[in-house]
Amino acid sequence: LGLTREDVAVQTARETWFELPVRRYVRIVQATGVERRPVISLPITLGPMEQQVEFTVNDRTRLTHPVLLGRRFMMDLVLVDVSRTFVHPRPEFPGGESAARAVRDQSDEESDEE
Repeated sequence: LGLTREDVAVQTARETWFELPVRRYVRIVQATGVERRPVISLPITLGPMEQQVEFTVNDRTRLTHPVLLGRRFMMDLVLVDVSRTFVHPRPEFPGGESAARAVRDQSDEESDEE
């Protein structure tokens, strides 16, 4: 998933539709009320680790983070160091632009913001 509409690494997949079976439904309780969301299973790559992870399907276009990784995913697998960011290089996406190009693109964007 791209973090912004301009992410180079996944540009070729932006218009691709993916269909996956719903594994189950979960009940989400929030201050705004109760909601029933479908759960799907997707492969995720985090550094050298690849794993199937369950995600609830929800429209997050108005939110800051497009995906949330929960504590169950991280339990016994990762150590979180909040003082570091982008610890692992970007993964390559089949059919997409190279991760090296995405890194260059990100560097260009960051220098434009300064």
